[in-house]
Amino acid sequence: MLLFFSNYFYRREENKKQLEDEEAQLRKDHEGALRGMRERLEKEVEDAKLELLEDKDDSMKQLKEKIEKEQEEEEEKLMKEKEKAIRSVLP
Repeated sequence: MLLFFSNYFYRREENKKQLEDEEAQLRKDHEGALRGMRERLEKEVEDAKLELLEDKDDSMKQLKEKIEKEQEEEEEKLMKEKEKAIRSVLP
């Protein structure tokens, strides 16, 4: 009978140790998965920020080009008006 209880407690301790080891492994796996997800999310956020900056940069370049073009057109218009005014004054 004593041997029965001895084996029972031994198996119980083995099972307990096995469960603790499995829990520790699950915790480790879970933490690793969370760390990986955090890293991926941070990378996605950084990529999105870079994409927004690139879009803003492109928009700024297009706006600058548009302003320069309008400025050139306005300068040409003023030059033509000045030439026309000078021609109308000259005989």
